[in-house]
Amino acid sequence: SLTVGTEEHDRGSENDSWFATMTASDWYSETCETYEVILAKQHAAEKKESMCWEAEGVDLGLTATRCSEWTKPSESFLWYLKVAPKDYGGGGGGGGSTGTCGGGNRGNGVCPAAGECCSEYG
Repeated sequence: SLTVGTEEHDRGSENDSWFATMTASDWYSETCETYEVILAKQHAAEKKESMCWEAEGVDLGLTATRCSEWTKPSESFLWYLKVAPKDYGGGGGGGGSTGTCGGGNRGNGVCPAAGECCSEYG
């Protein structure tokens, strides 16, 4: 699984901790390409707000009340994670293993596992 989080450390309020977790089956992709994983954690729900105020017309003896309502959107933490294959220095720029084809043959450096370097990956 993958877990990300943040903690608030201040003197004015409680120290809040927020975490988001995803299972590997939700974020892992068997690819040699770099990809992005986005995790979000809502920390404040959508909220209806309202406010009223009065204005008086002293000269005319009138009082007017005006009210407004709006919806405050939910608030969330977002984490953006870049997932890239490890580069083992094979010159291919993507990562993976090299030098596993035998007979002096090398893969292109982007195979995800040593046993696949002489396959479609390299």
